Order: sequence, then C-alpha cells, then structure tokens
Amino acid sequence: MSQSLSAYLDEAPSLDEISAELLHLGLSYRHTLPADDRWRYPLHVFGVGDLRVVYHQGDPDKSKAVVSTTVRRGDTPIGATQLRLVSTLVVKRWGGEVYDPQSKRRLALN
Repeated sequence: MSQSLSAYLDEAPSLDEISAELLHLGLSYRHTLPADDRWRYPLHVFGVGDLRVVYHQGDPDKSKAVVSTTVRRGDTPIGATQLRLVSTLVVKRWGGEVYDPQSKRRLALN
C-alpha cells in the first residue's frame, strides 16, 4: 500500500538546494519532467528504493513550492518514518506545512 505526504513550502529552494538537502537522506536525483498543460513548470524527481520525492518548484513569481513524498510501503513503520522525515526536513529548512492528502488534514511536526 502506498502513502503520500505533501509539504507546502513558504520558500521555493533552487534545484541545487533541494538536491543537496535530499542527498543527506540518500535520495538521488532521477529526472525532470518538463512543463505541460497541467503543470506550467518542471517537476524534479528524486528517489531511493520505494521512496519517491517530486519537487514542484512552482511559479517563481508566487514563491510557492510543493514537495510530494510517496512510498509504496507506507503502511510499514519504516515507510511511514521515511515520509515524515522528508516532509519534516524540508519544512524545517524552508518553512511551510505538511498535509496528508488521504486524510485531508495538516500534520503537526513534533
């Protein structure tokens, strides 16, 4: 079973900044999806094993950015920990909030 968390960031880090931060967790850059009709900006994909992180750098004029984290084994303690670790790390670094799209609620970062 896969689970996801989304971190809505207050600041939009550069690709180099987010790459360096995720590399500390063992997540390597995989590829970039080009902008299309749905997303007017590129999506940068990182991952390791079953863990996938997509960085939506967003519209630079609005300084909105999203980090979507998905793990296929999200129903395990390790998978759940990986989700929270990535989301917590990026929110502590660039500010923002973490949301669980399945429960449609904001998560407290304690």
